Amino acid sequence: MIRKVLAGCLVAAPVLFTATEFTRLLVESRDESGSPEGTLTAIAEARGVWEIFGWLVVVTAPAWLAAMLGLVEGLRQIRERWAFITGAVAVIGALGWAMHQAAYVELNAIAAHHRPAGDLALSILDGAGGTGMEDATLIVMVVGQLLGPLLVVLGYARAGVVPWWAFACVPAWLIVTMFAGSLSPTLSLANLLLLPPFVMVARLLVSPVHRADQVGSPSAVTG
Repeated sequence: MIRKVLAGCLVAAPVLFTATEFTRLLVESRDESGSPEGTLTAIAEARGVWEIFGWLVVVTAPAWLAAMLGLVEGLRQIRERWAFITGAVAVIGALGWAMHQAAYVELNAIAAHHRPAGDLALSILDGAGGTGMEDATLIVMVVGQLLGPLLVVLGYARAGVVPWWAFACVPAWLIVTMFAGSLSPTLSLANLLLLPPFVMVARLLVSPVHRADQVGSPSAVTG
């Protein structure tokens, strides 16, 4: 049952990620100034859409975390040591993304709709990343979120479970995510690149015969 849930999250997570980013884009693209105040004005003008974005984050965050756990669970049967190391990176990144998005959604909502409490929220947003600890936390989150899936799926590709063309979708996703602008539709659509490798791993999780074949194959070398 748990494997089926994890497999379902593997398939759903890229789609939810796309919907989440697209909804954020619908709101923030209203701001042509690019300033924090302009973003808050856009949020205030599209409050309903921003609330939908918040709820999508609530759904996407656990789905993405479960997807990372699904990647680790499938790889654990093939390369246990590699699964543990890379899985830790992926899970930390997923948790960091969830906390970052929760704060981003809530603080922006407060700043856009509630004064004077909004002034405090805006000052927090303006000062984000201002200390060494905040910068380090942000780096860990970004590195884990981007490199975690890449390293885990690399383990599948090296074991011959996921073809290299499917693995190539992950670095393509990483590159687009890093270099596409935050208001570019490409950023949201890029998450769909994760579907091919994620679907293949999902099939592995729900197929006991396939899983047994992989564990017994010469390519299934632990560590």
